[in-house]
Amino acid sequence: MFEYLDEAKGDVLKDYYENLDAFRGRLFTTWESPLKRLDALIYGCTEIGNEVNSEYRTGSGDRSVKLNITTQLHARVVQISCEISHLLKGGFADGAMARWRKLHETTAILIFIAEGDEDLSKRFTDFQSIQRRKAANRYNKYSEE
Repeated sequence: MFEYLDEAKGDVLKDYYENLDAFRGRLFTTWESPLKRLDALIYGCTEIGNEVNSEYRTGSGDRSVKLNITTQLHARVVQISCEISHLLKGGFADGAMARWRKLHETTAILIFIAEGDEDLSKRFTDFQSIQRRKAANRYNKYSEE
């Protein structure tokens, strides 16, 4: 079976890709308006992030921990939003819903940090460092076995 698929992959995949393209075309035609609205929202959020970076991250002066964390979280939110858009356009609604839950979680953290003070941002950064250290230790422990 594997040899057949390996030899015939050009023909087999051609049909597969044609069917996939047709499906995605029908899906986009059906859901064009909400998909475009989502993409417009993502684009707007990306532009806002670019403006904040241009305005507040110029020069070599010290940057606040809060600004660093919120811009990193904003970038992560935009990335997750793009993943959701691509999953929806590919017909993977369940995968998009899973990413949407992560988007909600990340946005809640972003709002919490943005409304907090600099000390909260510093503690969040310290917590991230501790989590990364624990993950590295777990990785090293199991990679040696």
